[in-house]
Amino acid sequence: LSPVQTDRVNLNALAGRARANVELMLENRSESHVHQYGQASESRELSSSQTRHERQANCGPSSAAIVMNRLGIPHPGLHDMRKQVGAPLGNQRRPAYAISSQELINMVEVNSRAAKKPVSGRVINLSANSGQAYEQIRTALDAGKQVVLRTGNMESNGRGGHYVVVVAATQPPARILSLMDPQKENGFEHAENFGDFQTALRDRQRRGMPNEILVFSK
Repeated sequence: LSPVQTDRVNLNALAGRARANVELMLENRSESHVHQYGQASESRELSSSQTRHERQANCGPSSAAIVMNRLGIPHPGLHDMRKQVGAPLGNQRRPAYAISSQELINMVEVNSRAAKKPVSGRVINLSANSGQAYEQIRTALDAGKQVVLRTGNMESNGRGGHYVVVVAATQPPARILSLMDPQKENGFEHAENFGDFQTALRDRQRRGMPNEILVFSK
C-alpha cells in the first residue's frame, strides 16, 4: 500500500471527530505542505551556499510553516521566519543551523499574534517508554492540537534530529503515524510504522538528546 492508502485503511481505527478530521486533512495536506528543500527556503539575501546551510536544517522552520498553513496563519519565507526569532542564519558562520524547539514555537506565536489569530505552543517531553510516548501523541491529537514531533530521523534508522508534523496516530495494534515530513517533496503523503518510531526514540535516548512534541493550541 502507498502511504496515502495506508492512511485511508487505518481510518477504520479512528472514531467520530478524529476520523472526520483526518479525512479533511487528507484532502488539504498538499496545500499546507512545505518542502524544506523547495522554494520556501530561498531568499535574495542568501547566496547558493548560504541557502544550502539553511535548507539542510529547515525541517524546523518548515514544520512551523506547515502548522501555520493548517491554521490559516500567514507567514513570510523560512529565512525571514528565522530572522523573526533570532535563529541561526545561513549567512552567519555557525557550526550548525538547526533551530531549537523554543525558536519553532516562537515562529508560530509571533506570526499568529501579527495575524490576530493567537496560538500558544508548549513542549512536552516524551516518555522513555515508546508505547507511552505514542499515547502522548495520540492524546494531543485527540484534543485537537497541532503536533510537531522532534525525534530521530525515521527515514535514516533514527539517526540525526528531525522535526515532522503529526496529523494522525492510529489506535493499537496498528499504530501508524501519519506525517507531513518537510524533507520530502510529497511529504504530505507520508506514514511511519511504530517500529521506525521506536528506533528513532531509542537512538535519541542513547545519545542523551530529547524526544518531544511541540503542541499548539488556539
